[in-house]
Amino acid sequence: MYRDIKIFSGSAHPELAKAICSHIGLPLGRSSVIRFSNENMLVQIEENVREADVFVVQPSCSPVSDGIIELLMTIDALKHASAQRITAVIPYFPYARSDKKDRPRISITARLMADLLQTAGANRVPTMDLHSPQVQGFFRIPVDQLLAAPIICDYLAANKDLHNYVLVAGDIGEAKGVEAYAHRLHLPVAIVDKRRYGVDESPRAVNLMGEVGGKT
Repeated sequence: MYRDIKIFSGSAHPELAKAICSHIGLPLGRSSVIRFSNENMLVQIEENVREADVFVVQPSCSPVSDGIIELLMTIDALKHASAQRITAVIPYFPYARSDKKDRPRISITARLMADLLQTAGANRVPTMDLHSPQVQGFFRIPVDQLLAAPIICDYLAANKDLHNYVLVAGDIGEAKGVEAYAHRLHLPVAIVDKRRYGVDESPRAVNLMGEVGGKT
């Protein structure tokens, strides 16, 4: 049995961790991060976590690489402080788009993130709206993918007159994700045929599949 539930925040988004604590009525755990002049970090847990059920909140915010290292160090510190279970709460999962080898000699970095989290000592990972659901299969620990579609659809249905709306998928890969919204909102779907010609962030839309004329 777990003795206590404790929630800690990394530096990425402390406001989110505080909001979670406020919602469930728990204090935020005490920890500190020291950054040295050589850009190394030191993470220290400043309270007893022995046999505790611990949650570490650290989404993928800028600077992403620093946040990843800080998260791994925090998990490792908790493990060596004898936490019973460590859950890494990562709403925006880092490198989720790097989920396949679509060009020669590259890293499948989403799989690497899974390996690093497991090696550091995470026992479970909740995240949201992964770029590809199969990223869950990169882990050998439980991963919970939460979906924002129900909340967003309820909001839109309650606050918008949707009779003349159309849902547009930004590319063919997103068509399946948009389907969840279309089913709930009873709306038609259009799909952009998007092409990338390099590694920059300037793709080109070359075609549109579906009817959008006169619609919102």
